Amino acid sequence: MKLKRLRSAAVIACGGGLVALSVTGCNVGGDKPKPPFDAEQPSSSPTASSSSTGHSGGNAGGTAGHATTASNRGTTPTCMAAELRADLQVQNSNSEEKGIGMLILTNRSNHQCLIPAGWAPIGAGGPDYRPLPATRLNYPGRGRTIALRAGNSVFAGMKWHTGPDCGGATSGLGVAWNSSWIPLTYSGDGDHKPPICDSIVLGTIQPITDGVNFT
Repeated sequence: MKLKRLRSAAVIACGGGLVALSVTGCNVGGDKPKPPFDAEQPSSSPTASSSSTGHSGGNAGGTAGHATTASNRGTTPTCMAAELRADLQVQNSNSEEKGIGMLILTNRSNHQCLIPAGWAPIGAGGPDYRPLPATRLNYPGRGRTIALRAGNSVFAGMKWHTGPDCGGATSGLGVAWNSSWIPLTYSGDGDHKPPICDSIVLGTIQPITDGVNFT
């Protein structure tokens, strides 16, 4: 998959510490992902962390071992990696060199859990999982803490540089999450699966699909 190339080619836009979504897009090539998700500041945007709630459509299955977080619905556990399914749906793109996709995280447990505000980094799966370098934007707006019901999903936009000769990955991918990672199912637009080469841009996780896709 030539991940070395992926790590060196893209720019990491990581600022502060780890608090909410996206476990560690900042420590590529360093230690394994640390505490839950990132809600750090993008390089040119305000902090993406508010505390509203929401939900949308999805599927089922489950596991234990929760950290708990207070919310306006009481004490709700933070969603753990084993409780989530990750899918990357490739969208239509007018450019041969540009991949555009929608990341979908589905709560497959039998209970509600919290998705902290922030981003969900994409990386290479396996025991030595590492998030790939990426720029994080408050797109389509600031992230929000979401109380995700069993079977429901949240969504985030993603775009990247692609090309037939870049040596990018379309398999063995995962999403960094809560000191762990979630295997990623990569579905193309028809048979078209543009490899993820570099210049990855991540949008914030949102409770609905409206506006999350990059153009």
